[in-house]
Amino acid sequence: YLGRLNEAEKMYYQIIYNYPSSYKVEACNYRLSMIEQKYREQSLVDLLKMTHEEYLKSLDEFQLREKTYENALDSYQKRLAYGGASASNDEQIKLLKERIAELEKQLKIAKSSSSSDTTEVTDTSDSLSTDDKVKLYELYSRAQSLKDFYISYLDSVDEE
Repeated sequence: YLGRLNEAEKMYYQIIYNYPSSYKVEACNYRLSMIEQKYREQSLVDLLKMTHEEYLKSLDEFQLREKTYENALDSYQKRLAYGGASASNDEQIKLLKERIAELEKQLKIAKSSSSSDTTEVTDTSDSLSTDDKVKLYELYSRAQSLKDFYISYLDSVDEE
């Protein structure tokens, strides 16, 4: 009753082994079974405490991750609500449009300097070699595809 189960268990075992014919043996066996039950109960309580603590820890981690995901989701939704593109993307689009305009000018110069009746690019007075003109045309093609991409991107952002 005082909680000193180890001492009580030793005493009950001594009575059982030293006095096997005593009328107290049956009571000692009963008390030993109660002590064993108490040990099992304590181990189950300890196990329950451990699992409950683990559950609470997992729950806290889950709630933290959930808040993080919700904040990220809110951030993405706000970005979409305010036009979808950030300032750096807008700046990149502007620079690319300027580059496209430059390349279009260079291409017009290259086309005007080539002969109109042949498809092959030839040297003219502006000192562009054939390789330079081919590279310039390739740049023009890439610039056109970028221009088309960003125009479609801006259209999709405007629709949202």
